[in-house]
Amino acid sequence: INKTTMNKEVFWNVIDEVNNIVGKGSQEQYLSVFNEKLSEYSLEAIRDWYAIFRFYFTKAYRNDLWAACAATKSHCTDDGFIDFRYWLISKGRNMYLSAINDPDSLADFDIPEGKANFELFGYEPDSVYEKKWDKENQDVAQEQNYIGIWKAINTYPLSSDVVEDLQSDILERPDI
Repeated sequence: INKTTMNKEVFWNVIDEVNNIVGKGSQEQYLSVFNEKLSEYSLEAIRDWYAIFRFYFTKAYRNDLWAACAATKSHCTDDGFIDFRYWLISKGRNMYLSAINDPDSLADFDIPEGKANFELFGYEPDSVYEKKWDKENQDVAQEQNYIGIWKAINTYPLSSDVVEDLQSDILERPDI
């Protein structure tokens, strides 16, 4: 696998690989393996991974998915719904696309009651990027560059071709 490029296939492969290794392990185990796998990629690929992540996260901001979150009896306040969307992406392509295209499909998955949340998953790409950046730029004071690092990973735009490719898997439907 080319560790310098990122697209939706590689994005989902990273998540699926982590899920295959961790299985039904803890979120701490998941984060450890995820950190290791994402760290294998270049800074640019990590930045792109996170931009794709933000796209999928934003697309899942829908009332019907919020209702699905409530149906799992997970914490479903505004913060809880953020954590639910992180969790949904962490479960992989099949569950995410099933849920985004038909939230009722979540009933087909084994979801432990009250456990559909994963707050720390949403922060991990930032952490991986920052650690890798620090390692590659040891001669630069981190305090001076923290804002630059944050901007590099949190505001990087996807090209219209990438957005179109990501969107191609998601059915456009009116929000409830």
